[in-house]
Amino acid sequence: MNFKRFSILLIMLWLLIATVGIRAENSSPATEATGSYLLEAYHPSGISLAKKYLAGTRIALPREFHQYGNPILELDEWGFLQSISNSLSIPPGDHYAIRIDAASRHLQEITPPINFSPLCREAIERVPHWLRYDFIDNLRLFGNMDYLRDIFAELLLNTQDPYVDEMAFVMAHLSPSMLTGGAMNTDFELLVENIQDVYAADEYLEYVQINDYGSSLDDDYWSTVEYSIRTAEGDTVQIEIDRELYYWYIVHPRITDEVPRYIDPTNGRAIQPPDGRFWRNFFLNEPDDGYQSLREILEGCEIMYGNLWNDNGEGNGAVGAVTRWIREVMVFDSGAERPIQPVRIYALHMGRCGEHQDITAAAARAARPASPRPARIS
Repeated sequence: MNFKRFSILLIMLWLLIATVGIRAENSSPATEATGSYLLEAYHPSGISLAKKYLAGTRIALPREFHQYGNPILELDEWGFLQSISNSLSIPPGDHYAIRIDAASRHLQEITPPINFSPLCREAIERVPHWLRYDFIDNLRLFGNMDYLRDIFAELLLNTQDPYVDEMAFVMAHLSPSMLTGGAMNTDFELLVENIQDVYAADEYLEYVQINDYGSSLDDDYWSTVEYSIRTAEGDTVQIEIDRELYYWYIVHPRITDEVPRYIDPTNGRAIQPPDGRFWRNFFLNEPDDGYQSLREILEGCEIMYGNLWNDNGEGNGAVGAVTRWIREVMVFDSGAERPIQPVRIYALHMGRCGEHQDITAAAARAARPASPRPARIS
C-alpha cells in the first residue's frame, strides 16, 4: 500500500467514526458534512465488521469502500471482531442503534429507555424471559398512569409459585384499556382467583395434569398441560401441548368480547363477591337446582379425548362430557336479552349461536380440554 492510498484510508476511517449514527440531513460536528453527502461519497459494499492488522493496530472496517463507484480499498485479511445478538422491544417513535467505539474497538448498543418505577423494574426481572418484552409493551400502554402500573407490578411480585408465569402471561396480554378505562374496575383479585382455580381443578380432573418447568427463581420458566387421550387404534397415550395453547386457551380469563368481571348471575351486572361469580369455578362447582355441575360430569373421565368423531358419549372422554353438559344446561332459543357474560348465559339456560359459542368456550377452558397439538408423546 503506497502512502497516498494509506492517507485516503485514514481519512475515510476518520469520516466513518466521526459520522456514525448521524441522520441523513444532520451535519457531523466534526466534518460539517451531512449524512446524505457521506452516503453519496462513501458507500460501504459490505455490512460485516472485521479487524485488520495495519501497522500493528487493530481497526474495525467494512470489507470494501467505494468512492463514486471506484474501489479504493480491499481487505483480504479478516479476523472476527465482535458480534451482538439481542431481543428487545422498540416502542413507536423510539429507536435501537449500535455505536462504534473506536477507542475501545467495541460495539455499544443504544436501547430504548424503560422509564418505569423501581417496583416495575423489579417485576420485569421476575417475568420469564420469553414473556418479558410482551410484559414491558403492555406496561407502556398504561401511559402516564404510573399508580396503576405499580399496582400491576406489586400484584405480580406478591404472586407465589407455581402461579407466577400464569400471572405474568395474563398481565402481558390483558388489554390495559380495560383497566385504564375502568371497565374491569381494578378487579385484580379475579386474576388471582382465575389462576388458582386452574390449579385447583388439576387435583380432581384425572385426564389432565399441569407440568411446571422451572420456577420464578429462574430466568426462564413456563407451564403447560399433559393429557391422556385414546388413539384411533385404542391405545391410551400422554400428550403435552405447546405452552402457547395452555396460556391462551386455558389460562387467559377473557373468552371473546366480554370483560373479565365478577357477574351477578341473577341480572348479569358486574358486582364483587359473594354475589358476583366468575365462570371458571362457577361452572365447575356451583350448579343451579336441577342441573349437574361441570365437575360432576367430568369426574371419572380418564381420557381427554377418545378419538370419536361427533360423539358426546362417555367413550369420548372430557370432550364428550363438555358437549353433554352444554346440551343439558342450554336450550337453543333467546329472549330480549342476549348476554355475552358466560355466568349470565348459564343462569338464563338459553341462547343462540353467540351464547352457545361463549358458554362452550368458557366450559372448555374450565374443563381444560385444549386443542391437542402434541409437542411430546410418551
